[in-house]
Amino acid sequence: MKSTLQRLVTVSAAFSFTVLLGLPVPQLLASAHASSVTNVKWSASASIVYFPIRGDRFDTGLGSPGTADHSAESGSPSSSGQAAAKAASTLGAPTITGVTAGVGSVTVSWSPPTSGGSGFLRYTVQYSTNSGASWTKATTNASGTSYTVTGLSSAQIYIFEVAAVNRSGTGAYSGYSQPISPLPAAVPGAPTITSVTAGVGSVSVKWSAPTNSGGSTITSYAVQYATNGGSLWTTATTSATGTSYTVTGLSSTVSYVFEVAAINSVGMGPFSGPSGAISPSAQSNGIIYHGGPVLVNSVHVYEIWYGDWATSSTPARQGLVGTFLNGIGGSPYFNTNHSYYNASGVYVQNTVSVMGSVGVTGGSTSLNQNSFASIVAGAISSGGLPVDANGVYFVFTSRNVAVSGFLTQYCGFHSAMTVNSSPLQYAFVGDPSGSSLANCAIQTTSSPNGDPAGDAMVSVVAHELSEATTDPQLNAWYSSSGNENGDLCAWNFGTTFNASNGSKANVTWAIGGKSYQYYIQQNWVNASGGYCALSY
Repeated sequence: MKSTLQRLVTVSAAFSFTVLLGLPVPQLLASAHASSVTNVKWSASASIVYFPIRGDRFDTGLGSPGTADHSAESGSPSSSGQAAAKAASTLGAPTITGVTAGVGSVTVSWSPPTSGGSGFLRYTVQYSTNSGASWTKATTNASGTSYTVTGLSSAQIYIFEVAAVNRSGTGAYSGYSQPISPLPAAVPGAPTITSVTAGVGSVSVKWSAPTNSGGSTITSYAVQYATNGGSLWTTATTSATGTSYTVTGLSSTVSYVFEVAAINSVGMGPFSGPSGAISPSAQSNGIIYHGGPVLVNSVHVYEIWYGDWATSSTPARQGLVGTFLNGIGGSPYFNTNHSYYNASGVYVQNTVSVMGSVGVTGGSTSLNQNSFASIVAGAISSGGLPVDANGVYFVFTSRNVAVSGFLTQYCGFHSAMTVNSSPLQYAFVGDPSGSSLANCAIQTTSSPNGDPAGDAMVSVVAHELSEATTDPQLNAWYSSSGNENGDLCAWNFGTTFNASNGSKANVTWAIGGKSYQYYIQQNWVNASGGYCALSY
């Protein structure tokens, strides 16, 4: 959720961490968007990304580190120069072992000299286009035993020679290489389509550039489409720049596949493989797909109970939230997310599974929005929870934990992070009990389960889980104003009824053979123009 009203569930912000001196802190992208519990001792050293500062010695190769070469300090300057000249004259010549033509380049390989001592620091490589009458130096600082000379013409014939260089000077040049000409430029290789995204009467195609440019700069791309599985293609453009293009004027009743080819100065290369089939949208439904990942497979929920849930809050409240999470998968409510799909046109499954639960004690009781990625990373690095790209890691804070902005600016939020190069998504929901309960609860004196704070948490959990499923990395489903599916129906409860204790409720679910009633915010359905609902 991205508004900042009194009952705001998420806020809009962007967070990042920088790590210095080897202290591990997570990278984070944030958006304003009870079972048995294993205790995990809080550790601030949960590793996500390291940027250590090192004090390595820089060895120039001009002698042992920390020492100087004083061998020529005695005697006259002229005798020193004679000694250097003698050392250079005894430095043997390398032997060229091969030359290999590339596009506009030649790679020269050689073996080191067999005489003149050890410790060659570098090599000089030069070439001639007139049989050795004159030479052009390609480099005076080649290391190893090969070097690629670039910027050459395929219409020219070249010969090469190589000399070793040490502290005393440049040794003898090798014999000439075989004459060789670089290869001419060719058409580029095929791009790779990375996504196709339906718009209203349009499809946006994205791709990655070919790994082989053909030795010439790619100037544009061609995009074509077919409506019959690839038997007949229509060119949409031959002048697309960048790595994306939106094809317009398409029909929502037709299925399309797309291909992309790169173009350089030589010509057009081969087309990519065809994309998956996709149909444009007939209408926007009030929410737009921006091409990012969606949790279309079974969503895995991981619970992190942070703080003192034994006495400051209550295990009964944990049980209320935990039961709700165990029952939301397969419900008519979560099926509203089945109206959302990913770039391949695969729709969200109506399946949610609670995969793990841990308690975190001993940590700071004063947190802010930047704290939660570290908490999740700590639970993972301690071995309490796995790295799961299809998971949503919920951090629930107890009443004794103060979170900056909680109950005044928001009631919860979801965000994204990276752990061990794996993109993950997490959410925060706090215990709102206390004098500010009304800021995050519609009912403050009675509720369907007899716990107004716990029932308020359940409503926020439903909201954040839907958003984390359809916009996990903050680049998938949201409206033109930045509102996600939960935001579009925030604090909208629809048709209600009286629960058995006289409070308001709007859904009844069977969980584990028992009947439970809840009062939860509606969710935006991505169909029929878009609307708020408790089922789909």
